[in-house]
Amino acid sequence: MDEPTSALDLNRQIEVLSLVSALAVERDMAVLIAIHDLNHTLRFCSDVIVIVDGRMHSAGKPGDIITPAFLREVYGVEARVEHCSKGLPHIIIDHHRA
Repeated sequence: MDEPTSALDLNRQIEVLSLVSALAVERDMAVLIAIHDLNHTLRFCSDVIVIVDGRMHSAGKPGDIITPAFLREVYGVEARVEHCSKGLPHIIIDHHRA
């Protein structure tokens, strides 16, 4: 799927990704999604491949890949991954390069 959440409001984004995730588990199938929202990646993806400048930069579990060092190197932001009161991970950007 190529950016299935593009142009959707936040509620529909979560609805679509929840449905795709549930279907993948229910039908024991793999789903390949191109997605740019790293918070969605942390919440819905079991594995991630990061492409930078057309080449594979890293691959693995989102929680292992998406770290402050990764966010600094790839996106040029000072950021951290925090967990909300429901235990879900979220990226918080503290500073970006101008």
